[in-house]
Amino acid sequence: MKIDNVLQIVDRLIFQERGKHLDNIQRVLILEVWKGNNYASIANIYHCSESYVRDSASKLWKILSAQIGEKIYKANFRSTIERLYLNSLYFSSDSVNNCDDRSKFFSEEKLFNSTSEQNTVIQKYHDLGLAPTIINFFDRQTELKSLSNAIFSNHAQLINISGFVGVGKTTLVKYFVDLYKNEFDIIIWESYSYPKNLDNFLINYFEKINKILLFNTSNLSNLENFIEVLKKIKCLIVFDDIHNLFIQKKLSGAYQNIYKNYQKMFEVIAQVQHQSHLILISQEKVIDFESFNNTSLYRLNLEGFNVPIVFLFRDTYFKDKKELVKLNNLYRGNCLFLNYIILTIKNIFTGSINDFLLHEKLFIPQEIKSIFDNLFDRLSTIEKEMIFFLTNKDNSITLKQIEESIHLSSSEIINALQSLYRRYLLEENHNNGITYFILHPLFKEYIASEIYNLTDENTQKVTNLISP
Repeated sequence: MKIDNVLQIVDRLIFQERGKHLDNIQRVLILEVWKGNNYASIANIYHCSESYVRDSASKLWKILSAQIGEKIYKANFRSTIERLYLNSLYFSSDSVNNCDDRSKFFSEEKLFNSTSEQNTVIQKYHDLGLAPTIINFFDRQTELKSLSNAIFSNHAQLINISGFVGVGKTTLVKYFVDLYKNEFDIIIWESYSYPKNLDNFLINYFEKINKILLFNTSNLSNLENFIEVLKKIKCLIVFDDIHNLFIQKKLSGAYQNIYKNYQKMFEVIAQVQHQSHLILISQEKVIDFESFNNTSLYRLNLEGFNVPIVFLFRDTYFKDKKELVKLNNLYRGNCLFLNYIILTIKNIFTGSINDFLLHEKLFIPQEIKSIFDNLFDRLSTIEKEMIFFLTNKDNSITLKQIEESIHLSSSEIINALQSLYRRYLLEENHNNGITYFILHPLFKEYIASEIYNLTDENTQKVTNLISP
């Protein structure tokens, strides 16, 4: 009797009893017990404790006993399955013989890497200690479906979820993880608010998974071993706030020297075939996606909500829905910013959206100013010059108009515009084949109100940038 058929029979029995298919440790037990190996030998082969093997086996025999209706244990497991198979008590000969697809799935080659002398036992391991708890998930069904299709249908291996600060990038990804976590053997969420070098991440990664995953790391490098895990095991890795890997005060997307090996890792993950996924969450577009020529990439640019999320306004009152639409549009459907604004409306305007809108056209509270302070500090000198220039323009402006008005070379202008666009600080619209540029309205208001506090050197540049 072939081991493929054994695995198929036991899988069906377990599914009938529990509604779940064989997990990896159960497959290992079946394979090794069928060979005649005892629990101590199995533990030695797979580098785990004998007590763990015994406990797992006991659970397996109980499930099979309940489904078959007779006592099953290690000593009689093989004879019982052979009897079921030969007598066709549970499976017709047709269903057993016509099982090519199932046999391929349960084949030894699928279970283990046939070239490895050491094998791998997999248990699920989900480390979400650094991930936020999602209390409210607003209407992001379109984006959620797009992300799900990219991962499960198109098998995108490297994903970048980017967008302006506060639009809900992390919330979207965490909701996806919560919804589909059972689809992955390993999930690890890493925060890069305070970046770590790649070797530290990889060492920490293996320390975590080796608590439950009996993975024999070879003499390969940490990165090569990491890729081998991504090949053998279905992993979902999330890197949040990875824009902190980039150099500040330079054009967007350039890695700090100590983090440049991340760029190589992203390239390898995109180009080498495996069954896992790495999601990069950032406030800036990861420019590597522009140079990688690979269908295993997926990028989602997340924007604010086009319609008001009524739940946000539960502690306010308003005369009609137009007030909600106006407030939502003023703050670009940005949930984080709207939360700050609503707190101001509640505390200062007794919850009246109408009174708030009558008082000031575009109010920037201190919490948002602090966020914009950090964004401004990340900018290069040439980007700051471009921002000061655009702040003084009431309307959108073309590239030609910029070149005619500012004392910078064409290449400097284009690089600055490109970098600001990747940071979501610059917006563009098109009319009759002409592209017009304008600063993000909230950031523009912040610059206009703070321009004389942003250093004397930079404010002096404002007057020097505009041609006489």
